[in-house]
Amino acid sequence: MTSPSDFVAQLKQQFYHDAGAMAEKAFKSGGISKFRLFDASHSFYAYLDGFLNQFEAFVKQQDQKIDCKQGCASCCFQTVFMSPFEAIYLAENIRKHLSPETQSDMKARVLQKKEATAKMTASEYLKYRHVCPLLDEKNGSCTMHAYRPVACRIYLSENIESCLLQHENPGKDELFAKLYDLPLQVGRAYCEGLNQYFANKKLKVQEIKFEDALFVALENEKAAEEWIAGKALFETQYSEDDLALFDQFRNRPGLK
Repeated sequence: MTSPSDFVAQLKQQFYHDAGAMAEKAFKSGGISKFRLFDASHSFYAYLDGFLNQFEAFVKQQDQKIDCKQGCASCCFQTVFMSPFEAIYLAENIRKHLSPETQSDMKARVLQKKEATAKMTASEYLKYRHVCPLLDEKNGSCTMHAYRPVACRIYLSENIESCLLQHENPGKDELFAKLYDLPLQVGRAYCEGLNQYFANKKLKVQEIKFEDALFVALENEKAAEEWIAGKALFETQYSEDDLALFDQFRNRPGLK
């Protein structure tokens, strides 16, 4: 009989493999181009969302719940990292779906957060709370919800109150949001599989702070073409200690 830990390990391996296979299929004919990247990114997210929908159905069958809902939004004030392909896809859809005025306002908010966090140590940054530039604070919803990165999609809470406690007490490391662990682990493995595919194609794949990555992609309309050509657009200089703390944060376990 397969143990729970073995099952999780097998599922992570499957999603890591599936991610690479999906990318290989998407770019097999003609290689990586800007428009193929956009189409493939849509498919990448759809595949992960399919798993998350199945997970939510399973949770309900167990008489449990996913407590996330529009308006709670405490998770939209904390640290998020994303990969270059995610930043490029998000920026392209901001340009496609939002008015020039709204884009300008969003870009200003991205820059504001980028400048506010630029000189922080990793420890300071991970405890910092600042509203996400994509959040509509009037109704507590994400203005680009369909195009949000993997880190946001896999953040599923069993209890909103635990999220609020963590949000309101950023300096208390003992307070954690009650997150479901399986989506976190599977989602990370899936993203790692996609990034490994791009790394094998000699592209730069370092995950960086959300606001840093999005600012680059919004500021440079040629970001997709330049990244595909191998240019290091999304790399920032972190110390080894900072990178270790960031990795520890990204790989923190859920509690359910």
